[in-house]
Amino acid sequence: MMHPTIATMAFALAAVPTLIHASALPFAAGDARRGATLVREKCQACHVRQFGDADRVYLRRDHHVTTAQQLMTQVIRCNTQASAGLFPEEEQDVAAYLNQRYYHFKP
Repeated sequence: MMHPTIATMAFALAAVPTLIHASALPFAAGDARRGATLVREKCQACHVRQFGDADRVYLRRDHHVTTAQQLMTQVIRCNTQASAGLFPEEEQDVAAYLNQRYYHFKP
C-alpha cells in the first residue's frame, strides 16, 4: 500500500502535463471563425453604442486586457452584462477570434 502523501504527490504530478498543455493553448478549444460570426451578431452593436466604433474597444492604447486570462474574463463579463446568451464554448470561440484578430497572446 502506498503512503497517502506519496499517492497525493503522484496524482498531482500526473496532472502537470495536462495543466501545462491547457495553459499553453489558452483558446485551443475555440473556433475563431465561429467567434467572428458571434462577435458580429452579439457584440458589435453594444460596442458601437458604448464606444462609437465596434473595434475601438480592442484598439485603444490603454488596454485593460493584457493577458489571455483577462481576455477570457472580459468575454465572460460582457456576455453576462449584455445578456448575450453565449454558451461557454461560444465564449471560447469569441476569445479565440479576438485573440487572433487583435490581441495576439502567445501560447
